[in-house]
Amino acid sequence: MTAGDFRVYQPALPEVCPRDPQRMVLAADADGRCEIFTWQAATGTARQVTDSRDGTLHCAIDADARVWWFAEDRNGRGRWYFEEFEGGGPRRPGLTGLRPGLPH
Repeated sequence: MTAGDFRVYQPALPEVCPRDPQRMVLAADADGRCEIFTWQAATGTARQVTDSRDGTLHCAIDADARVWWFAEDRNGRGRWYFEEFEGGGPRRPGLTGLRPGLPH
């Protein structure tokens, strides 16, 4: 085995919606890779938002409860996308007009 055969997941606290603290977004394990999930504390339900072959790590939630995530390639370059907390609609590009970059 090589060092590339191992993956380490760093747990972090969920991001909380500023206007509705019952709504949260977090990166969690999905079949051995990190993906983005919503968490509705009032009902105790979670929904997987992303499903990327290489996983998704960076996420945020804005005051209107839109879920944001950074879809990146293996070199760490990518774009931000967002969708409504409840899902069901299309993912939309965020920060349009920018070239692929880093999540910072």
